[in-house]
Amino acid sequence: MYGLPKIHKLGFPLRPIVASNQSPTYNLANFFTWILSSVRNDNINIQSADLLLDLLGDIVLDESDTFVSIDVVAVFSNIPVDPALTILGNRWDEIKKFVYQLQKNYFLNP
Repeated sequence: MYGLPKIHKLGFPLRPIVASNQSPTYNLANFFTWILSSVRNDNINIQSADLLLDLLGDIVLDESDTFVSIDVVAVFSNIPVDPALTILGNRWDEIKKFVYQLQKNYFLNP
């Protein structure tokens, strides 16, 4: 494990980097990435910061609005579990074809 400095943040905190391609959970993470990639909604997923800036252009957010950006590949471990499970549960009809005979409650049980 090593850390890369977050140069855009005060105090330059480190982002932990773990080379896990030989870890026991590597294939499991790849499997979930494959499932999530297969049900991606290209209407709401953005591939680059430049494209995001172009799309947001003239949008003005109110103080009560919340803007969320999640990069599943880079910050998978930082996604809160409960909201992620809710989203997966809501999209179960799209996901179930990738998990063979697993039942929804078994798949979503953390």
